[in-house]
Amino acid sequence: MQARVLTKRRSAWRPLAALAALLLVGAALWITTPAQAQSAGKAPVLGDGPPKGKPLSQPQLKACLDLQRQLEQEGAELQRDQTELDAARQTFERFDAQLQADRATLVATDKAAVDAYNARLDQRRQMVADYNAKAPAYARQAQTYNGLRQTWASDCDDRPYDADDYAAIFRAR
Repeated sequence: MQARVLTKRRSAWRPLAALAALLLVGAALWITTPAQAQSAGKAPVLGDGPPKGKPLSQPQLKACLDLQRQLEQEGAELQRDQTELDAARQTFERFDAQLQADRATLVATDKAAVDAYNARLDQRRQMVADYNAKAPAYARQAQTYNGLRQTWASDCDDRPYDADDYAAIFRAR
């Protein structure tokens, strides 16, 4: 009985590093509160840059604050999923390295050793399949997050707002 050949693919893992690099997970969506703005002698703004554009109306400000909360939640979930995928990839890489080392010492005439090795090859295939099943969902989640970030950047970032509107929104919550 012969051992199945472990093929070297370009990569069994679809690298998500480039996608993760595009993310601004954990990026602070900073809001200058009215009190901070007054103490600094500035108009309050969403973001950390100088005010730009027309001041937000109260409904626009509420929408931006809701978007900020959604971005924080999505970003935390995305980071958690990225951590899980990274851990799965590292586990696979260790497993695969051990499998390669075991293949080098495999005695092809030892039926029990070959059967054990083939079982571990099946386990390797399952690890790859599990990872690849999760990767597209992560990519869609990252794309959604990036879309929300773009919406924030175009509609909310560095926009001035009225301190009374801000206070009214938080009184209503």
